[in-house]
Amino acid sequence: MKKILGLLLVLFGAISFVGCTDETTTTGTTAGTDSSTTTATTTQEPITLRFACWRDCGSETTQERYPLYHAVQKFEELHPNVTVEILRAPMVPNEEQTGTVEQPWHDYLASLAATNAFPDVYNTFNMPSALLLGWAEDFTALAEADEEFSLVYEDIRNSGKFFDNYYAVAYMYEFFGYFINKTLFDDANVDYPEFGFTMEEMLDASKAIARLQEGGNSILGMSGPAELFNYYPAQLNPDYGWYAWDEEAQSFEVDSPEFAQAVALNLQIRNDKTHVNDALTPEERAMYFGTNDWWYPWWNGQMGLHFDFSIMMSYLINARDIGDITFDFDFIGVPKGDAEAITRTPIKPTYMMIGKNTDHQEMAYELMKWLSFDPEGYAYRLQVSRTEEDVFPIISPPLTTDDVAHTAFFVDTYPGYPQWQAVIENGHFYFDAWAVMPGFIEARWEMLYQEDITMAMINDQIGNLGTQNIGDHAAEIKRLMNAKIAETYEELETILGIQD
Repeated sequence: MKKILGLLLVLFGAISFVGCTDETTTTGTTAGTDSSTTTATTTQEPITLRFACWRDCGSETTQERYPLYHAVQKFEELHPNVTVEILRAPMVPNEEQTGTVEQPWHDYLASLAATNAFPDVYNTFNMPSALLLGWAEDFTALAEADEEFSLVYEDIRNSGKFFDNYYAVAYMYEFFGYFINKTLFDDANVDYPEFGFTMEEMLDASKAIARLQEGGNSILGMSGPAELFNYYPAQLNPDYGWYAWDEEAQSFEVDSPEFAQAVALNLQIRNDKTHVNDALTPEERAMYFGTNDWWYPWWNGQMGLHFDFSIMMSYLINARDIGDITFDFDFIGVPKGDAEAITRTPIKPTYMMIGKNTDHQEMAYELMKWLSFDPEGYAYRLQVSRTEEDVFPIISPPLTTDDVAHTAFFVDTYPGYPQWQAVIENGHFYFDAWAVMPGFIEARWEMLYQEDITMAMINDQIGNLGTQNIGDHAAEIKRLMNAKIAETYEELETILGIQD
């Protein structure tokens, strides 16, 4: 198990991309009385694109293991006039001056911006920060003229859109949700929850398989609730997104009944010792499972449902392939509020952006596309990861509805996961606001709620500890958060040059 978990940081940065086209084409026609001939010639002016690649290209000594690096090489092959220079953050002294660490990514990009050497294309773990720093090129005209851009799932496509203009496109994403041990439910003769399940169905199934007894032969129903009060209000009200954000009202509706219900359910689940892993003390876990290791019940096949990022699928597949686990599994997403609700899945995207004031906007767009949503490019990355020795796997699902991308992922690379496929092909998503909303980090965690109390502290006391009642604080939290977001978006309008 330690070997499997040890792969986490290595594999987390190893996911990739791919897309296409040529430079400029001119066509001439010669007409006669009986026939005509058409000839096409391609003008190929030499171009160098600078691509700043955060982690997903590896270092110069490890790059062959990264599908994204192979995708860049393929792009050059498809565009013989284009050279792509990969930029990587340098190593700098650590705080203790005892060694070196990779320079923080946005510090590196800032240094490039300060010397007028900003890249043509770059990836970023925090798109809102890049927007607020003025690093984003508006590529709306190119996107709207591109039919394949319209195939990107609408929710994902619009997450990079601000003030009716496109500034970013996701190139990979992860889900939040539950993995299921199908074998455990089958052995207990209990129907396991499937995609589109309700919270009530999940809790009933979890309790039905739980069996806690001294001596190590116990069964737990689930882990969680983890992000519940962040995502669950949106399952109860389709107008809401992450943390009860109402896009139309431009407001975090933390004083709503849905948010209060999510907070209460969060506390109820995390304190239920009859079937929930998180509720047990280390001593109780040792009594029931022979070890106090929080991970043990899941990896040892003694827990029915486990909440995690979807990248967990990669570790489960690897563990099964090497014989460390023997149970059958799938990914089923998150529960919805009731049977009539539309199933929506929370995701956390990572983005590609075009550098502000690039001299090669059209070709930069083509590279960005190739490394993100282009179906053929995506299929190429999957092929490399699947067939080349020692290349990291791609676990990020298709960004588009295109059949080529879905076949490459669900037929050629990851067959046999019908629930996971249903989650993705449902196509209804909302987003961890940290990744998509300018100002959210400050509003949700960093700014002061009261003297010596940050927003992170008061939210933890309400949503995780239960020491504060949401009703005593909701109105003030809402006022402060909404004011911060409004202030940030006013600033962003100025940075992006948006005219009223």
